[in-house]
Amino acid sequence: MFALTEASGAAVAGRDPGVAAETFMLFSAAETERIIVVPAAAIPEERRAAEMIQSTLAKAANRPVAQFPIQAEREDGPHSAVFVGATLRSGTFLIDAAPRPPFDTAVGARVRAGAVEVKSERRESIELAANWWLERALGAHWFMPGPLGEHVPVRAELILPEGEAIARPGFISRDLSLGPEEGRDWAVRNRLESRFEIGHNLVGVFRPEDFQRRPEMAPMRLGQRFLPEAGDQNWKPDFRAAATIEHAAATAIRAFDVNPQRGSFSLSINDSIRYDDSAATLAAVRPRGYFRQRPDYSDLVFGFANAVAARVAERHPDRWLPAFAYYWCENAPTFPVARRIVPFLTADRSQWMHPEFAAEDRALIERWCQSGAEVVGVYDYFYGAPFLIPRPTLYAAKETLPFHYRAGVRAFYAEAVPNWALDGPKPWLVAQLLWAPERNPAELLAIYYREFWAEAAGPMERFFALCDETWREQPGPARWLRYFRDDDQATIYPAARQVELRTLLDQAARLARSPLARARVAFASAGYSVSEHFWAFSAARDRLSRMINAGVSPGELLAAWLQYRDARTRFEERYRDVQRDYPFAVATQDLAIYFRQQPDSRAARELLRTSAGRTLLEGAGDLTRQHLGATPGEIERALTRGVETLQDRDWQSVTIRPVDGQAVFDWTEAENVWQGSGEPWERRRVALGAGRDGRRTLRFAACRTEAIGQWLPVTAGALCLAQVDVRARSSPGTATFLIMNFIDANHRHLGLGRIDRLPADASVQTRTLVVAERAPPQARFVGIGLRVLNQLDDDFAEFSAASLRQLPPQP
Repeated sequence: MFALTEASGAAVAGRDPGVAAETFMLFSAAETERIIVVPAAAIPEERRAAEMIQSTLAKAANRPVAQFPIQAEREDGPHSAVFVGATLRSGTFLIDAAPRPPFDTAVGARVRAGAVEVKSERRESIELAANWWLERALGAHWFMPGPLGEHVPVRAELILPEGEAIARPGFISRDLSLGPEEGRDWAVRNRLESRFEIGHNLVGVFRPEDFQRRPEMAPMRLGQRFLPEAGDQNWKPDFRAAATIEHAAATAIRAFDVNPQRGSFSLSINDSIRYDDSAATLAAVRPRGYFRQRPDYSDLVFGFANAVAARVAERHPDRWLPAFAYYWCENAPTFPVARRIVPFLTADRSQWMHPEFAAEDRALIERWCQSGAEVVGVYDYFYGAPFLIPRPTLYAAKETLPFHYRAGVRAFYAEAVPNWALDGPKPWLVAQLLWAPERNPAELLAIYYREFWAEAAGPMERFFALCDETWREQPGPARWLRYFRDDDQATIYPAARQVELRTLLDQAARLARSPLARARVAFASAGYSVSEHFWAFSAARDRLSRMINAGVSPGELLAAWLQYRDARTRFEERYRDVQRDYPFAVATQDLAIYFRQQPDSRAARELLRTSAGRTLLEGAGDLTRQHLGATPGEIERALTRGVETLQDRDWQSVTIRPVDGQAVFDWTEAENVWQGSGEPWERRRVALGAGRDGRRTLRFAACRTEAIGQWLPVTAGALCLAQVDVRARSSPGTATFLIMNFIDANHRHLGLGRIDRLPADASVQTRTLVVAERAPPQARFVGIGLRVLNQLDDDFAEFSAASLRQLPPQP
């Protein structure tokens, strides 16, 4: 039945309760046809809304779509019909006193005089109104893209009582980034609608020719004006320069002048942490110190945004300027924010599992909602890809979205790219809460499990709950997007938990009786099998890495190497097969980021240390040729007779600047052959010293991202072999590694590089990292880099005895 009330506080009008209500028979056994009417000059959205209603009614009635024909409105047209959009029949219903954009979000339906009218306050939003009506009238849901995600209950008849219902979403702007395969259909059917332009946009506002014309807008970098070239986004303009403010305001004004219908213009900063480092800018930001361990530049960024907003308001007082509160400007500024600035507060709120971070983030959101901005937005990270393991994090959606609404947030965006088989109800739950944030998340999830999983609801509910428990059980501290594009994500799920989850999927398969339920369980099982193969591959690689220098026999080491390579191949094949056979189960992504970590070179070096190992390796067919591009003999010659090309191997001439300043990126002197750089971070420490054996060491501690390296000429076809000794404590999610890469004559990178990474361990370990690779034909330079990422406060890495040997190609 068509409900006359709406959970989000709809205004409802109808007959006097004491008078029997009229009804409208939308379809029944006796009704063989029901016409759907669109305006005579229907816009595309109205046509699509009518088609959505047509197909859904046909499925609910179990009839051909031809029995629900679509017609344009005309004077002699039917009076008993479904009227969609701005028809003459609906008149001023819903738009008589519509609020100004972007608050014109209401949808409504009215049943009267033997007809139903479905309408939206904003004409272009009619598809949302159609979905809202179908969900209420039929109980239809679209839990995921494609036929498997659709739930339309079949019924013999549908009778609608006379009356009207109107609803407004809790958040006026609601959006998730989805994979390219999903398109817009799922988003529309779940009433997602973006009303603000967002995105890192200063790269479009300030073009290279603009900086050439007015160089005072360009940032200072180490005492020189830095003029970005086309394609470079690693910069911010000089936010304090009057020319910068004038140019940004003029660009926004011009955009609004050209398109009077345009409601917003993004002022969001580039995705970079390189700001102007002039003395004036550093003086302007210095009093605020750090926020979330990053330098706090919020006053600088939003001072600029306020100045731009003031100029834009002189010509376009009704337009909006969204701006990311991102990374170095997450904190609320110390002054009021202009009313038409729409700050989008970026954070990984899956980290609300840590009480101290949750409390800090709630307080921050409340400060922003009291900052003076009329609309405040939130930007979250609800991945999905690039994770290869289940990451439903339903707890984050259930806890954060209702809080956002209560605090005053009214716009929302999240990067999602769902792995629909592994993320389960997360995207659907998020969409539902964005529309009606006061609804009980537990009741919404009950709908999902009951209607989507049917007979298999019990074990599937436990499956996703157990995945949530696994994420929440991670030890602290809170870290933004921990394990993002990181091999160590494989460590989150212990082997016993992996088996427990597979057991639940098997139980669900046994319970599923209907073809649809069986197909859905098979879909989830296939997606989970990708995670299982990723875990097997990661475990085999980790086992090989730990066995090296652990006193195992050459035969055991070679067997582990072969097992790791077989597990990698099986993972690649399984990912490809699931992608082909189960669309949407796992998102499309480039797996190269997970394959560049390779302990093969270190394993080969270890086997070549003994005659038994050398014999086994030579008898292993093309193992080294296939994976290292060289024979065992060539690798041995590179180790023993390769030409050492690395300069200043022990950092004798390296001078390190103190890294405790807010703008210290490059901490080696320009004339050094080694180039060291990293990210300003509170408590970050980089130092040279003497190791236990007297050799000079380079030590990184409590660092976010640090690297030191050098580029050297290389001959195409040369076998390059890099080594470094490392002593470190490297927690899961902390990356301590050696990387080798090649660039061509135009300094373009030839791939992502090959890595040998220290295994994660809470204890201190000492190892030699090794990377061997043949220079590709286009290579002109080879690079060696020593890197650390995401160190926790007690993590450290000490590097020493770096080496890069080259074995020239054979004539």
